[in-house]
Parts: sequence; structure tokens; C-alpha cells
Amino acid sequence: MVSQFVTQVLFGLIPMDGLPDPSAGAPPAVVAVTSQVFAVMKWGGMALAVLALIAAVAAFAWRNFRGDGGGELATRLLGVAGLVLVSSSAVSIVGWINA
Repeated sequence: MVSQFVTQVLFGLIPMDGLPDPSAGAPPAVVAVTSQVFAVMKWGGMALAVLALIAAVAAFAWRNFRGDGGGELATRLLGVAGLVLVSSSAVSIVGWINA
């Protein structure tokens, strides 16, 4: 009740006749640049995820070759699970932003 009164009084005091009404949305040049930046970030992140996965598998193999790989397997598998989660969420977020 009070907020409606205050809004009506404030809008009654401010002249609204000559105010511009811009269109909603970003300019096309900004959309093109941000889309390109997100695409590069997505592919860079996916490349890093694949390299990290290869490094994790190489570490598994090296530890197994040396005979001490069983103790850290759970920790490394949690790291790989986190890597999969982050990479899949990055792709879905970028897909949602560019949609």
C-alpha cells in the first residue's frame, strides 16, 4: 500500500516523455564476440580435460607398474569423477548460454 503510493508519487515527479526506449538484448557485435569466446573456452576446457584424463590414466599405469597403485586408487578415481563432472557441466552451461 505504502510502496504503491511512493511509486506513484515518484513517477509523478519524474518527467517520462522524452526518455528513450532501447530494445532488449545485446548488440549483434557483442553477441558474436562473446559466443566466440565461450566456444574457445569450451574447446580449451575440453582439451585440458582430455589431457588430464590421459595424465590420470598414465599415473594409474605407472603406480600399478611399480606395485603401489592400490592405496591411492580411490583418491585418484574421485579426481577423475570430478574431472568428468566439471567437463560435462562446462559443456552444458556453455550450450545453455549460447542457446
